[in-house]
Amino acid sequence: MRGNINWLISVGILGMTLLVCVGEVGRVQLRPYTPIPFLVMVIGVCLKYRWRIFREFKPNPLKTPMIIGVILCIISTLHSQHKKESVLILGCLILGVMGWFLMSVIIREDQFVSLLLWGVVTCFFYVAGVGIYQYFFFLRVMRIYSTWGEPNVFGDYLLLVLPTFLSVGMEKNYKPYQRIVYLLAFTIGVLVLIWTYSRSAWVSIFVAIIGVMWYKNKKKIISIVCGIGVILCLSYPPVGERVKTIFQLEYHTNKERVLIWQSMVKMIKKYPITGIGLGTIEKIYPTYKAPTAVRETVKSAHNFYLRFCVEIGVGGIILLLLAIWKLFKEGGKFLVKTTNPKTKAIVQGGLSTLVGLLVLGMFEG
Repeated sequence: MRGNINWLISVGILGMTLLVCVGEVGRVQLRPYTPIPFLVMVIGVCLKYRWRIFREFKPNPLKTPMIIGVILCIISTLHSQHKKESVLILGCLILGVMGWFLMSVIIREDQFVSLLLWGVVTCFFYVAGVGIYQYFFFLRVMRIYSTWGEPNVFGDYLLLVLPTFLSVGMEKNYKPYQRIVYLLAFTIGVLVLIWTYSRSAWVSIFVAIIGVMWYKNKKKIISIVCGIGVILCLSYPPVGERVKTIFQLEYHTNKERVLIWQSMVKMIKKYPITGIGLGTIEKIYPTYKAPTAVRETVKSAHNFYLRFCVEIGVGGIILLLLAIWKLFKEGGKFLVKTTNPKTKAIVQGGLSTLVGLLVLGMFEG
């Protein structure tokens, strides 16, 4: 019976990994079907742990900010001027919190951690292959996006996986063929990352790689990584020119983002407590749009922290910072206590990814 339940959970994990990471095959969209393997995983976890799963929630260090955060989202939804959109996002958010909690319980078992890693890296090779195909055979594609529809989103996906690939690949306790696979995935990932020409992804993944080296006590390599970055900018003009635009305030996308941020600040001043409601920026933005802004509306704030304040209220950003602090605190404790080098490598990659996400949040969201 236990073996059958583990099989059920494994199918759910692999199914979600496949649908989320791969995204599409040909013109068939897979991500809308993600709830199906998610439900399979939920059934498997409930059968395996039963009432014990509620005991797992009590010592969870993030339970307080998660509960308060959901309450704030509900309040924001109740005050939303576009409740249909907000209710839909609220439902997805609650499912995401449930999924995060279930995964935090499941990955305590090594077999599921290994399964998840191999599922992610296998899907990555497909996604990267699609991106490489776009670069060489789609003549009209200047920035590749693979199965993610947009280069910046593809860059965000790469941020979620590349630091862990590097951290695991550098861990000597993994078998040689495993290290080769993960380091190969990291190398290919860096290549397709360059072709996304996503400035925010470049900066955030660069910071995350430095984080991995820091955790690995390879501080000397940090200078080498920085040197490679400088050489790449100097030797490959398209990259160098793209990097220069990061520091040019007059560059058209930079100017537009500053105007968007100014509009977001106006919204925060208008709705500081409840926010405007989840997922309603696109509807509300035209009212607060700067006269010189080119775009009539936007789907996001292009700043994760501003988006939290705008949609949920100032309390949302306070909870976000509290949750981030707890994650780093508990992650640091785990790295000190654990004696399993393989698990330690995964956590180091995860914490480095979190550092990269903090940087990414200043430009995307």
